[in-house]
Amino acid sequence: MVDSREGLPRFIIYSLIIFTFVALRLWGLTDYGLIGDEVFSYQLANDTWTGLIQSAIRDVVHPPLFYALLKVWIIMGGNALLWVKLFPVALSLFSIPPFVLLCRELGLKTDAVKLALWLMGVNEFLINFSQELRMYSQAMFFAIVSLWLFAKVYNSNEFSKSLNLYLFLANLMLVYTHYYGWFIPVIEIIFLLLKRDKRIRGSIISLAILVVCFSPWVYFVSQASISKGGLGANLDWNNPPTLVDLVWYYAILHGPATHRFASPWKSIAALMVSAIFVYPIILLIRRNAQNTALKSSLSKDVLSWLALFSFLPPSLAFGLSQFLKHSVWGIRYLIVAAPTYLILISLAALKLRSPLVRKITIAFIIVWAGASGFVLSWRKDKIAIPPMASRLIEIENARPGPVRVYTNQAIIGYTLEFCLDREAPRRFEIAYTDDYSTITDDRFWVAFIKYRYDSQTLPQDQIDPEIYLRGEGMTAETFTQKVFLFPVKKK
Repeated sequence: MVDSREGLPRFIIYSLIIFTFVALRLWGLTDYGLIGDEVFSYQLANDTWTGLIQSAIRDVVHPPLFYALLKVWIIMGGNALLWVKLFPVALSLFSIPPFVLLCRELGLKTDAVKLALWLMGVNEFLINFSQELRMYSQAMFFAIVSLWLFAKVYNSNEFSKSLNLYLFLANLMLVYTHYYGWFIPVIEIIFLLLKRDKRIRGSIISLAILVVCFSPWVYFVSQASISKGGLGANLDWNNPPTLVDLVWYYAILHGPATHRFASPWKSIAALMVSAIFVYPIILLIRRNAQNTALKSSLSKDVLSWLALFSFLPPSLAFGLSQFLKHSVWGIRYLIVAAPTYLILISLAALKLRSPLVRKITIAFIIVWAGASGFVLSWRKDKIAIPPMASRLIEIENARPGPVRVYTNQAIIGYTLEFCLDREAPRRFEIAYTDDYSTITDDRFWVAFIKYRYDSQTLPQDQIDPEIYLRGEGMTAETFTQKVFLFPVKKK
């Protein structure tokens, strides 16, 4: 029987962690409306089933499962903003039980489970994508389920047909959610190969069936890609990553508050924080390498298991992006590797041998991660476009005919068009141009995002002041970006 004096504090701590996990994902959920690609998700999910599939195929960038499940969610509860945004949040919350079960299956003690769950709950990277109407929260959910089921399969002494079927289905859902999902089943096989496990043959057959099940989607998107002249339109913007980008991915998982510091303190602080998070892992790997008497079971091989899933996806994505015609790098895609890395941090910190050093390190990790999550959730690096669109409609309310808004950026053009059409259908027209000096309209608006480290010419500098008079308009800014929306008319 469990001593109630131990059970009650444990229950309270778990409850506080889960409360924080939920609260941070609900905080400010609808403050920014739908931005950029979120609009695309919303529109596909509100289309017919045939239109949804056809649009996803033409887009080629992502498999269709997220859009399909979002459509079911909308059918159940409607398309109000709050209900729609609750879908990725729900997927994030659904990941809690399999995440805890994964930790248990790996043999982690209660303190390590609590620390790992805390890091998952307060990480701004994970909070942000649990609120975004895209497939990243769903990809993480199915990745965690796959990892948990794989751990159960590996730990099982007897073959379980049902357990292997569930693992296959989880992987099928994962790869139909995001292409990066393929890293998980492939690395599961790599792990079995490294351990020379007898179940490798069955796993290879399962992977082959997975490839067959995914092949229809590959065929359709290949045809769509050929018809649109390749993937340039989708991926030309994505430059190959540098080593800084690779390191920054892990810095984000430590708590990315340092990016708000001024240079060079930003880099110095990020390195110092990362060193505190990483050095327990280095010490644990070193001790593990010196121990040659490891037994072949997942509980004994947990370090190599976690290391593979934590470091191989980013490394492979980094390497492939250096040699492929188009870079496939994307930090948000690597959300599938985040859970195992946060587990690895928790395990390593609790394995530090010095009690004093262990307590100080764990205290720093808890406080820094929590402070980072709270601060960045309080002051998100996002701009709410809907209020600007509403103000634009109010200003132009008395003007007859269509009002044209020029921009050279799809993210703000797509978002503005969506917001304007919802409030004032067919009153506004979004027009795209790369050279504002070629505009000949008598009166128009300009929408533009200036990023902090962007050196491109501002539209204000391209519009001839001898011909046009620029109005004051509206601006909104965050730490990394500033949005301009201003009127222009001939003198």
